[in-house]
Amino acid sequence: MASNFTQSLSANRAGCAGCYLRHFCLSADLNDAETEIFSSHIVSQRRVPKGEILFRAGDPLDTLFITRLGSFKSSVLNENGSEQVTDFHMTGEVLGAEAIPTGYHICTVTALEDSEICSLRYRELEAFCDRDLKIARQFRLLLGRKIVATHQNLLILGCTNSTQLLPSC
Repeated sequence: MASNFTQSLSANRAGCAGCYLRHFCLSADLNDAETEIFSSHIVSQRRVPKGEILFRAGDPLDTLFITRLGSFKSSVLNENGSEQVTDFHMTGEVLGAEAIPTGYHICTVTALEDSEICSLRYRELEAFCDRDLKIARQFRLLLGRKIVATHQNLLILGCTNSTQLLPSC
């Protein structure tokens, strides 16, 4: 019997068209033909095992990610070399957008559990946004939702001491 993790990824091999998150994601306003073009040029999907690092602070921005299933944490190393958790990422959230202004990631993102992501080649996504106003609008909405989620997580992290965070990290 296959796990939910295996079933979820295998159930969505068709790309964006069959994805249960489509109405929250970049292809939300696209018709079927547009979705097929977008999906084939921009998006790939993969599993990310618990503990795997998606990208590290200092890595160049090549790809943005959207969490399909599971959760991730962002962290940085503080002055004394210990890890400081800066954000948590849940289903439907964009990972890696903090690198857009500089072209380099400022944090390390790690899977907290077996997860799934969609990978979006950033330069191709930028070009697609320049050509398609629907994609550009959806991309701005995704980034806006990420800003709201980050603010909510900052409130949680700001009201929680490190001993309360450790067991869940």
